[in-house]
Amino acid sequence: RARKAIELEPELNANVEAWREAIPKSAHPYYLLAAIEAARGWEARGGGFANTVPKEAWPRFRAHMAAADELLQTARKIDPANLPIAVQRIEIAVVPPCGVFAPISAIGV
Repeated sequence: RARKAIELEPELNANVEAWREAIPKSAHPYYLLAAIEAARGWEARGGGFANTVPKEAWPRFRAHMAAADELLQTARKIDPANLPIAVQRIEIAVVPPCGVFAPISAIGV
């Protein structure tokens, strides 16, 4: 679903921005944007084994994952009891911008 959202990006971004403005205390727009950022990261990286990923793809992958994590941190501040947000943070935490595995305690879940 997130890949399809990338294809619809210009219209989607406008709709999500309107959503954020209409309901500023909702974590859901941030969660959606984070899922899209993560999908962008995987699209940049590709689905192959790590040793088959071109070196130039790794920085783009990590940048998208860092952007996704920032969005998820915002979402967690708005709605700390939202379990899917915590799960998504765990899923993207395995390759933070520094490129090493992060302990669960480091991501504040």
